[in-house]
Amino acid sequence: MGEYENLFHQMRCSMHPLLRHFSQDSLKNPDKYGQALDYWNLPVAFRRECHRRFDSTSVPGYFQWMGKCLFSFDSLSFSGSHAALLRNIFVPKEYRGQRVCKDALTQITEVAESTGTCILAVVHPFEIHGSSIGLKAAIEVLHGTGTGFTHVEDKEPQIAMNQRLRMAGFRNYDFRDSMSEHGSKSIPIANQWIFVPQSVDKLFLAGISDRFVNETGSAIGTVGIST
Repeated sequence: MGEYENLFHQMRCSMHPLLRHFSQDSLKNPDKYGQALDYWNLPVAFRRECHRRFDSTSVPGYFQWMGKCLFSFDSLSFSGSHAALLRNIFVPKEYRGQRVCKDALTQITEVAESTGTCILAVVHPFEIHGSSIGLKAAIEVLHGTGTGFTHVEDKEPQIAMNQRLRMAGFRNYDFRDSMSEHGSKSIPIANQWIFVPQSVDKLFLAGISDRFVNETGSAIGTVGIST
């Protein structure tokens, strides 16, 4: 590493100390600085519990469950230490139809409950190209250049995923402008979700309680869905 590059790297790390966990070589692409911060800015208790319960991967923020499911989390600037974004969840074709996604969501919500972390999610189904895509290849596609997959516009996969989230305890939530950088403006509200654990910080909950959609009842606990 040249003297100038080393100085520049040290300056970046001085502004964002969490970047010290990453080498200069792994952060040559400027976008990776932001990706690193997305991971290290996740709620600490949530991040630690994910590492305890799930298998880590070569990419920070990406986890495997039972070798059958891949998912990733991003931090959210507005939420501080109270929420995480479920960015991706992927099950290879050979494991579909075996309740893998449903069971993985149960594990994720248990982590949320034990750490007091809300989980936000948007439903925008995608399919990775290739007849046999394993979890390692899926990471390379999803974390890489953004090519190698296409979004699925059919209603049926959207309805199925919405149903899985609802059964896992998620509730419709209006992201408004807080998720514009993640493309939520093009996602219908019916496909925007949040899981609120019983242990959530009450002040944080009070600040977002006006964003719950089509509900009656208290912000925590059993609610009725208006039809």
